[in-house]
Amino acid sequence: MTGGAQVHSLVTKLGYNANPYIATALMSVYSETGLLDDAHKVFDELPNRTAVCWTSLISAYERHGYLRRALEMFRHMQLDNVDPDRVTITVAISACTALAKLRDITTWTSMVMGYALHGPAIEALHMFDMMEKELVPNHVAFLGALMACNHAGLVDEAWRYFERMEKEYRIKPKITHFGCMVDMLCRMGLLEDAYRLIMNMPMKPNAMIWRTLLGACSDSGNISLASQARACLAELESGYAGDDVAMSNAYAKLGYWEEKTIVRDRVRRRRQPGCSLIEIGSRTREFAISDGVKCEHNELKEIIKGLTENSKSLLGDSENFTFSYVDFT
Repeated sequence: MTGGAQVHSLVTKLGYNANPYIATALMSVYSETGLLDDAHKVFDELPNRTAVCWTSLISAYERHGYLRRALEMFRHMQLDNVDPDRVTITVAISACTALAKLRDITTWTSMVMGYALHGPAIEALHMFDMMEKELVPNHVAFLGALMACNHAGLVDEAWRYFERMEKEYRIKPKITHFGCMVDMLCRMGLLEDAYRLIMNMPMKPNAMIWRTLLGACSDSGNISLASQARACLAELESGYAGDDVAMSNAYAKLGYWEEKTIVRDRVRRRRQPGCSLIEIGSRTREFAISDGVKCEHNELKEIIKGLTENSKSLLGDSENFTFSYVDFT
C-alpha cells in the first residue's frame, strides 16, 4: 500500500473523507504519483464539492495530458452549478490550447507523411520545414522527412534530419528511423555506411534491417558484409530460406559457383517440395516436384494415333490436323 493509500484509509476510518480540504490534499497526493483513478475516487466520495475540489481534479487530468477528460470535468462542474474560479478557468484554457496544438501537430504530420509516401519528396520536406516554424516536430514527422529523403536519394539531407532529432529536439530515434536510414544507404550503394549505422544502433537490429543489408549485398556481390548479415539473421530467424537464396545470388555474382551450389543444396534439403493431388476413380494420387517421370511411351503413341485418325474422320482428310507426341524425359 502506498503512502497516499495509507493516509486515505486512515482518513476514511476517522470519518474525515467528507472534508473538502482534506479531500483536496489527498487528490493532490494521488495526482503527483499519477494515480488519477484514486484521485477521482476521493472526489466521488465528497458529498459537497467546492470549486477548489473541482479545480484540483481538472488540474490533475490536464497536467497528465488527459486534456479531453479535463475539459469534460470542467463542463460537469458547470452542470453541477459550481462556478469556476480564476484558477479553474486558467487550467481549462491551458487544456484547450494544448488540445489545439495536438490537433495541429497531427494535421501537419499527416501532410508530411502523405507527401513522403505518395507525393514529391521535396514537397514533404517543404511541409516539414513549414511545420517546424510553428510547432515542435514529433518522431512521426521526422520519420516522414527521412522517408522523403530515402525516396529522393537525398543522403546528406537525411543525415541532417536524423542527427537533428536528438541534438535539437531530444527525440531518440526509434528502430523505424534506423531502418529507414539503412534502407536509403543500401539503395544508394553505401553498404559500409549502412553496416556501421547498424552496429552503432542503441537497440538490437531486427531481422528486417539485416535482411535489407543482405539483399543489397546480394545485388552488389559484397560477400564479406553479406556473410555477416546472414550470420546475424541465422540467430534471429534461422529457418528463412530466402536468406540462403540471397547468399547464393551473392556468390553467383562473383562467380563462386562451388559456394553457390553448397548453399542451394542446403535450401533444397530444407525446403518442403510442392505437391498436387489428383483423384482417379476412388483413389487419390499425390505428385511431388521431386518425383521422377515414368511414361508408357508406346501406349501414349497409340492413343495419339487413335485421336488423330478419329479427328480426320470427323473433319475430313482435307484438314491438315494431327496430334504430336513430344518426349520430355
